[in-house]
Amino acid sequence: MPELPEIETLRRGLERETVGRRIKSVDVPVAKAVHRNGSRKAFQARLEGVKMKSVDRRGSLLVFTLDSGELLVVDIGVTGRLLRTAPKDEVAKDTQVVVSFTQGGQLRMADAEGVAEAFVVTPDLLLDEVPELADLGLD
Repeated sequence: MPELPEIETLRRGLERETVGRRIKSVDVPVAKAVHRNGSRKAFQARLEGVKMKSVDRRGSLLVFTLDSGELLVVDIGVTGRLLRTAPKDEVAKDTQVVVSFTQGGQLRMADAEGVAEAFVVTPDLLLDEVPELADLGLD
């Protein structure tokens, strides 16, 4: 399982690479990865066309603030990874979510064990979706 310093390093890299970029399209090869949003189409509809404003870390979760007022929450789990790639790069067989940006580049979530997940939620419902966040202490 990635330790918190590794997640923080990932967050800082994602902040440089994704903040200010608009999402062009979202591809979800593995529906289980976005099951909290109900369906692939529901997940895609909430992300396409929005801009990423910031990236925060809450415990081991990465939380992207979107200009739509919602949050994209990513839990890479034990074996998951987030990769910044070019659209022409080969897609790994364990890729679960592909977010394409309008100004080139992609963010891909991959996990060989299939436990990583992503979902979009409003800030007021975040603690309902992830109740363990209420029990986090100081980092």
